[in-house]
Amino acid sequence: MKSLAQIIFGVFLISLASQARAVPFEKTGAPPELAPYVPWVLYGSEKQLCPASNEGFRGCVLPLSLKIEVSQTEGSFEATYEIRSEGPVAIPGQSGRWPIQVAATNSNGETKPLAVLNQGGPVVWLTVGRHTITGAFKWDSPPETLTLPLGPVINVTIEGREFGFPAIDEDFSRGTARLWLVDRLKASQPQASETVSEDRFLRVKLDRLVVDSQPMSVKTRIRLSVGGNAREEVIGGLLPNGLTPVRLDSTLPARLTGEGLRVQVVAGVHDIFIDAIQKDRSDTLGPVSPLYGPESWAFAAQPHLRQVEVSGA
Repeated sequence: MKSLAQIIFGVFLISLASQARAVPFEKTGAPPELAPYVPWVLYGSEKQLCPASNEGFRGCVLPLSLKIEVSQTEGSFEATYEIRSEGPVAIPGQSGRWPIQVAATNSNGETKPLAVLNQGGPVVWLTVGRHTITGAFKWDSPPETLTLPLGPVINVTIEGREFGFPAIDEDFSRGTARLWLVDRLKASQPQASETVSEDRFLRVKLDRLVVDSQPMSVKTRIRLSVGGNAREEVIGGLLPNGLTPVRLDSTLPARLTGEGLRVQVVAGVHDIFIDAIQKDRSDTLGPVSPLYGPESWAFAAQPHLRQVEVSGA
């Protein structure tokens, strides 16, 4: 007759074996003969099976895609993740704009509702495997920005209009991104017939984010305040010396030429974004000639790449 200790130990082994589905032994490199022992060996250390970067960081959550749809009164999202180790996963939303009707569909096509936890932002708990998360938002008026998890390929549709290059500010220190909505909503609205205004002006405000990547990159937001009739403007001197533009994102018709930014402006306030990278490896930027008045600069360090100290600002 088995002792009580043997029975308890047997129950413990069974409970561990039940977790074997979450850690397929094929991924461990262990031979089939050792498969029954894999859950016991990895218990509490399942993240060791997640892919590791050159810096040793293990990515157990692989964001694959994110679709956002927004209107004046509501929004929705659909996010797909590959999960290598069970745990919390960030989803779109923020305080005051909390996601509702959140559900997950696994690779077998089974859908179930999810509880949304608050860990400095909305998160859900996902098990190992591929999951598609859906959710919704309700608002009286849309927020200026919407907080998103950092990483996935993002597809944004606003009032039925798809934006291939959404306006996004990335915060690598927090692993989040801010999707700018209000200006895009305005751009998606039907425009009234053009009228000519005598109050013709153009004001330019520049904000920059320097990312200590390889190569170093600079994200520039150009805020245009426009008065008067629709017209073409050429705006030069937008980028510091030594930078090559690699991306232009604008709700107005615009292109980069040798003269600068050539843009078809209309009355209102518009944001244009230019991403640029440094031509050669250098630890300096500039010189910068603030042609349009004081500029706001921010610096996003990458301590996992190197330690830097900012000077000369």
